[in-house]
Amino acid sequence: MSEPVAVSLAEVAEVVRRVVREELGRLPGEWLSLRQVAEHMGVSPRYIRQLRSRAELPEPARPSSLGTVLRWRRRDIDAWLENRKGM
Repeated sequence: MSEPVAVSLAEVAEVVRRVVREELGRLPGEWLSLRQVAEHMGVSPRYIRQLRSRAELPEPARPSSLGTVLRWRRRDIDAWLENRKGM
């Protein structure tokens, strides 16, 4: 048997974050990153950050308790956009 390898909690956390990001990227369109929300709306990522900081955009959901990757549900963004049309 091989000897156990000492791994720091920070190293484990980084691996988990990377795996979560990769797995979220494979989801078929349900979850959108900040960049994808911007593309979906035809605006810049900076504008999405501004909307978020002013609490004008729906709160992002965290589909996993692992990591800090923020994602929005496409249906939440679409509903929010539809709502804004009536304003």
